[in-house]
Amino acid sequence: MKWQWNLPNTGPHLFLALGATIIFSVDYHVPLGIAMAVPYVTIVLLASTTREPFSAIMWAIVCTILTLLGYYLSQTGSETWFVVLNRVITIYAIWVSAFIPIYINLQAPDSLEDVDSDGVPREMLSKSLEDSKDAIIVTDDQGRIKWVNPAFTHSSGFTLENVLKKNLTEIQQGKASDIVKIRQKSEALNRRDRFESEILQYRKDGTSYWVAESISPTFEEITLVGFVSVQRNIKGHTDKPDNTAHRLT
Repeated sequence: MKWQWNLPNTGPHLFLALGATIIFSVDYHVPLGIAMAVPYVTIVLLASTTREPFSAIMWAIVCTILTLLGYYLSQTGSETWFVVLNRVITIYAIWVSAFIPIYINLQAPDSLEDVDSDGVPREMLSKSLEDSKDAIIVTDDQGRIKWVNPAFTHSSGFTLENVLKKNLTEIQQGKASDIVKIRQKSEALNRRDRFESEILQYRKDGTSYWVAESISPTFEEITLVGFVSVQRNIKGHTDKPDNTAHRLT
């Protein structure tokens, strides 16, 4: 799963703050030379388990500062070179613990997520979208297209390469397009709201056809991750050639 920036949830951070305070207190009262700063690694690892990507970085910074404060404020213990080496190794471990989970998470593609937020297997959802007879378009949170199913290509003539990263409100337009409905669609996306309407679309070859389009926002918890557009062909309308249709090639 790819992380996205969210404001921190205070609950876990209060717990981590308590843990860091306890570690610092013990480190302060123990003579230098004893690796009492190493437990800060636990704080960073726990921070990396939250859904907030920069929590681990934030706590790595905090723990590094506490490690250095512990060095300057604690009682004299072992030889200086040994104490300094001990602190350097601790800070190294803190930052490795912060960056490795982030690196692993960023390397993992979305397709590796086994289930969605409702517990439905993603493989099942993907197969359903692929096999749907309705044209389906999936976008990112800005409305930029990142996936279309075969039914969309069959009905419109546009492949994914033709429309990739195009905005959902900009494709399949021609001289008879309803500007009001296009604006309403754009406003709905900006509000993160649903949009439903019968709308005239244009194929890649310039012919037009009518669809009943339904666009729904998708969320992970409270974070908008994209939109899904479902277009069902409306039978009984005559296709008309239109050489001014916007061709995305």
